[in-house]
Amino acid sequence: MRYFKLVVCPFGPYEQTEDWAEKVHKQILGGRVHFGWSWSPMNPKNLTADLRKLREKEKLEGDERVVWRYTQFLINRLEAGDRLIIQTERPLRRFLIAEVTGPYGFLGTEPDFNHYLECRAITDKTYVSIDSKFIPQWIRHDLTHRGHYYQIYSEATIAHLDSMIKQELWSLEDGQQRTLGHEKEHTEMEIVDNVIEVIRKRWPAKHFETFVKELIKKIPGVEVVADSKDNQKGWDFLIHIRDPFTSEFLHERVPVQCKNYAGDVDNDQPIDDLKRSVKHSDSTIAYLFILGDLTDNFKKKLDEAERFAPSSHGKEVQFRTIDQGEIAKLYMRYIAEK
Repeated sequence: MRYFKLVVCPFGPYEQTEDWAEKVHKQILGGRVHFGWSWSPMNPKNLTADLRKLREKEKLEGDERVVWRYTQFLINRLEAGDRLIIQTERPLRRFLIAEVTGPYGFLGTEPDFNHYLECRAITDKTYVSIDSKFIPQWIRHDLTHRGHYYQIYSEATIAHLDSMIKQELWSLEDGQQRTLGHEKEHTEMEIVDNVIEVIRKRWPAKHFETFVKELIKKIPGVEVVADSKDNQKGWDFLIHIRDPFTSEFLHERVPVQCKNYAGDVDNDQPIDDLKRSVKHSDSTIAYLFILGDLTDNFKKKLDEAERFAPSSHGKEVQFRTIDQGEIAKLYMRYIAEK
């Protein structure tokens, strides 16, 4: 049995509410699980988000490339019999379980979430709480990885999920929850928030670049190769990234941009710098290390900029954002514990 984590959190014209969670549950009970990155119509050029049509096209245009990149697993990876752990809100507090029963389909009538898979609801009456007594800490860990979808490979986790489903343990829930796991999660979140604030205050403005550089030097397989100060090319410095198995360079002269903000971030400057970076670089990726609370509008503009980034080589590029939470965790892992 294969298990996949699937994130169907709302954005854009939708809002994260109880109504959304209830809507998703009703859709699954009706035999379909929907997925985003499928707005329709996409733009005046009459491009499509239907993966069946995209798979047959010889060349994908801007918006179509983004749709294919984020959603092609629906048609290329998932099969009848696969089980889905479905998250409908952030952070993960509860989830649904469904089994894929049929092929991929596309509505084309909604502002988004037009992709769908035919499915059978396993948790048919209620959500499963992540804090339930029968969800041990190591299962929580496997269900809370980042990403809009991923496969769960741990044999122990798969066996536990199989057993949980066979016994329908959620139907026996007595209201008692794993408060220890919940408190540990809140403890980690508070520690991360404190680390973020210390970094922000101790390494302001251009000094933040020095902090990021020293942090990257501690990460195995990454090498800082150039400062390139005042180059007007968009990056603060460049890095090499090595293959962890052969030590060969996978990516060379990768641009890195560093920004230290406080509060909500809805600033075009980081995005403009990233676009200049890939325009003056041969790298297919560029990193943004950024402090601050990234707004939905900023993320949307960043996605749009990535789609139409003016690369120097004509290849598709990727903007990889290392946000303040990830920066804090990297610091605790590679510097604070030394």
